[in-house]
Amino acid sequence: MSRPQRSNPNRRLLIDLLLVLALLLAVHLFAVDSSFVASNSMLPTLQPGDWVLVNSLAYLAEEPERGDVVVFEAPLEPGLEYVKRVVGLPGETVLFTPEGLFLDGELLTEGYLNDSDWKPESGSLPFDGETTTVPAGHYLVLGDNRSESKDSRSWGFLAVEAISGRAEVLVFSCSPASRLHWERIGQSL
Repeated sequence: MSRPQRSNPNRRLLIDLLLVLALLLAVHLFAVDSSFVASNSMLPTLQPGDWVLVNSLAYLAEEPERGDVVVFEAPLEPGLEYVKRVVGLPGETVLFTPEGLFLDGELLTEGYLNDSDWKPESGSLPFDGETTTVPAGHYLVLGDNRSESKDSRSWGFLAVEAISGRAEVLVFSCSPASRLHWERIGQSL
């Protein structure tokens, strides 16, 4: 009489671990990415030393919306990623004035700005004093910390194809002084 063969629990565990790793790799390659924030351009929303989880599939079935925080390759610095906020949508008119930013003739209220009373100086910005329309398939993207941000004011409107994903969650936060910010981890953007 032969003994029934038992499955080796270590072998089964190894197979399960390999399947989980393959699934995580597939999700990372096709759906989720991460991006490191290196500058002050998105203060106070994002700080230097923050890592954000990026949904790479976010815009396959929908268009970016005003307020989305998006990740894209820097237009004038290939190989460098930027993280900025979508402010102007395709077809909207944009006007920068000393009073603030106007979209379709309405003053935009932006509670997320670093400097709530930020106003551009007259003559200091592209589109200044002149109404411009955001072209189809493009977006006006700006940093929350306008005084320290390279954004659409520097290089123009961002093409939708250039957007690699939507920043969803803050997954790690460590200041340049190597201090962990546990209270910020897990915040939705």
